Amino acid sequence: MARNKITYTARKLIEEGMRRGDRVRDIAYVLNLSQTAVYDELRRGLDENGDYSADLGEETYAANIRRRGNRTKRVRAEAG
Repeated sequence: MARNKITYTARKLIEEGMRRGDRVRDIAYVLNLSQTAVYDELRRGLDENGDYSADLGEETYAANIRRRGNRTKRVRAEAG
């Protein structure tokens, strides 16, 4: 299953939707993401007050990439 990086713009839309009180299902539909992806992002960007912050989500994402390194697709060598 292919995974796409959630962009900062999408994070801002998630933040706005949560502030308005939109359902996660509706946010996921608008952004063409799964509900699980939105919930994972919400967990990633929770601040000390329990509110979602797009900036914190972006910082956490970048810190996780630095910690584990960037995963690249491995190309299988063709048998010849």
